Amino acid sequence: MLKRLFVQGMLMVFTFFGYSQSTFEFDGVIKNSSNESIIGAQFIHPQTQRILFISSESGSFNFNADTNIL
Repeated sequence: MLKRLFVQGMLMVFTFFGYSQSTFEFDGVIKNSSNESIIGAQFIHPQTQRILFISSESGSFNFNADTNIL
Protein backbone atom coordinates (compact mmCIF):
# COMPACT_ATOMS: atom_id res chain seq x y z
CA MET A 1 0.00 0.00 0.00
CA LEU A 2 2.76 2.45 0.92
CA LYS A 3 4.67 1.66 -2.29
CA ARG A 4 1.51 2.22 -4.33
CA LEU A 5 0.91 5.60 -2.69
CA PHE A 6 4.53 6.55 -3.34
CA VAL A 7 4.22 5.68 -7.03
CA GLN A 8 0.96 7.60 -7.33
CA GLY A 9 2.65 10.59 -5.69
CA MET A 10 5.56 10.33 -8.11
CA LEU A 11 3.16 10.78 -11.04
CA MET A 12 3.15 14.49 -10.24
CA VAL A 13 6.84 14.66 -11.20
CA PHE A 14 6.39 13.48 -14.79
CA THR A 15 6.26 15.54 -17.95
CA PHE A 16 3.03 15.38 -19.90
CA PHE A 17 3.06 16.58 -23.50
CA GLY A 18 1.43 16.10 -26.90
CA TYR A 19 -2.04 17.57 -26.35
CA SER A 20 -4.73 17.92 -29.00
CA GLN A 21 -8.50 17.94 -28.52
CA SER A 22 -8.75 14.21 -27.90
CA THR A 23 -5.16 13.01 -27.50
CA PHE A 24 -2.79 12.83 -24.56
CA GLU A 25 0.61 11.19 -24.68
CA PHE A 26 2.26 10.43 -21.35
CA ASP A 27 6.02 10.01 -21.27
CA GLY A 28 8.49 9.88 -18.39
CA VAL A 29 10.75 7.89 -16.12
CA ILE A 30 9.97 6.74 -12.57
CA LYS A 31 12.85 7.18 -10.14
CA ASN A 32 13.24 6.64 -6.41
CA SER A 33 14.83 9.05 -3.93
CA SER A 34 18.28 7.68 -4.86
CA ASN A 35 17.67 8.65 -8.51
CA GLU A 36 17.48 4.98 -9.58
CA SER A 37 14.84 3.81 -12.06
CA ILE A 38 11.95 1.83 -10.57
CA ILE A 39 11.10 -1.28 -12.60
CA GLY A 40 7.51 -2.49 -12.93
CA ALA A 41 5.75 0.48 -11.33
CA GLN A 42 2.00 0.30 -11.91
CA PHE A 43 -0.15 3.21 -13.01
CA ILE A 44 -3.60 2.77 -11.43
CA HIS A 45 -6.79 4.48 -12.60
CA PRO A 46 -8.04 6.46 -9.56
CA GLN A 47 -11.72 5.52 -9.97
CA THR A 48 -11.76 2.05 -11.55
CA GLN A 49 -8.57 0.82 -9.84
CA ARG A 50 -7.54 -0.85 -13.13
CA ILE A 51 -3.86 -1.08 -14.01
CA LEU A 52 -3.28 1.36 -16.86
CA PHE A 53 0.38 0.68 -17.52
CA ILE A 54 3.47 -0.92 -16.00
CA SER A 55 6.87 0.75 -16.43
CA SER A 56 9.55 -1.01 -18.49
CA GLU A 57 12.87 -2.50 -17.38
CA SER A 58 14.48 0.95 -17.59
CA GLY A 59 11.74 2.50 -15.44
CA SER A 60 10.44 4.44 -18.44
CA PHE A 61 6.89 4.60 -19.73
CA ASN A 62 5.09 5.92 -22.78
CA PHE A 63 1.43 5.40 -23.55
CA ASN A 64 -1.34 7.13 -25.43
CA ALA A 65 -4.64 7.87 -23.72
CA ASP A 66 -6.55 7.37 -26.99
CA THR A 67 -6.64 3.66 -26.13
CA ASN A 68 -9.63 4.32 -23.79
CA ILE A 69 -7.67 3.60 -20.64
CA LEU A 70 -8.69 6.80 -18.87
